[in-house]
Amino acid sequence: MMQPPRIAGGILATVLATALFFVVVGICALFQGGVMSYLGFEYESVGAFFLFFFLGYLICTPFDFIVEAIPVALFKIGVLKNEGGVGFYVLHTAADALFTAGCLAVVDAFMDSVSASWAALAASSLALAVVDSWIDYRFMKRMAGLREEWS
Repeated sequence: MMQPPRIAGGILATVLATALFFVVVGICALFQGGVMSYLGFEYESVGAFFLFFFLGYLICTPFDFIVEAIPVALFKIGVLKNEGGVGFYVLHTAADALFTAGCLAVVDAFMDSVSASWAALAASSLALAVVDSWIDYRFMKRMAGLREEWS
């Protein structure tokens, strides 16, 4: 039988993780919605706007693990020569943009209250993928520096 403090800690961790997910989705939705609005993205209400991105990211989350693994797997089998090289990040960015645009297109097909053109989906997904790859690059560079310090 679990102790009451452990249960409370688990509930608190779940609530905090859920809140963090909604904050990240909200920030990404505002960023992508801003890019997409210039290219013909239309929505009937603010609720439909956030629901579109929430469902899109909910669908995209499992695919994101695949996108993160593709360049690493290609490096492990020798197709990519440098794990932190340009080809690695170009492949990661392209795959991330493609999967994100595809997930948002699926949500767009099922939601009548939003309308997004392919140009809007492609441009916003590419912009988000570039930012994501830049963050990954900075993180990998920092981790490489820490590895050198510990060696």
